[in-house]
Amino acid sequence: PSQLLLNQLDSPGLVLPDAVWPLLRMFCDCWSLSGKVQKIAAGGLGTVSLNDWTRLFYGHTLSAIMMGGGVFVADSGLLLFCYPGDATKVLDYHKKVKTPGVHAGQVLPVEKKQLLAMLRWPAGRDGVLQLITAVLMSSGEPKCFG
Repeated sequence: PSQLLLNQLDSPGLVLPDAVWPLLRMFCDCWSLSGKVQKIAAGGLGTVSLNDWTRLFYGHTLSAIMMGGGVFVADSGLLLFCYPGDATKVLDYHKKVKTPGVHAGQVLPVEKKQLLAMLRWPAGRDGVLQLITAVLMSSGEPKCFG
């Protein structure tokens, strides 16, 4: 049932099982979000309108590494991920190197009601918020881009 099947009835084509559509929809949403973040990075923060920020943060679902009632903050700042799988790479690395507090961490979608508090947290501390569009492993360590 999870295989991709070629439709040989009236015309050649690709038939996808119903179970594939939610995954494909999520991938397309993550791809769109990542593209918007890259566009902002290329143009600079001063070129982004209030509507662009609203669509970016509230039109998509970001993921974060959550630990109990809090969110994981790396040395480089608060990390919000376009792709949940990238957050998992970073979490797995920090579990492997035994970063304090991450043993019970998990990757979760950021709820809209949490998002504003997460955005305010680094701003109130002269901290950094990173929107991560890709994570590549290099020499066993995650390299974050975004």
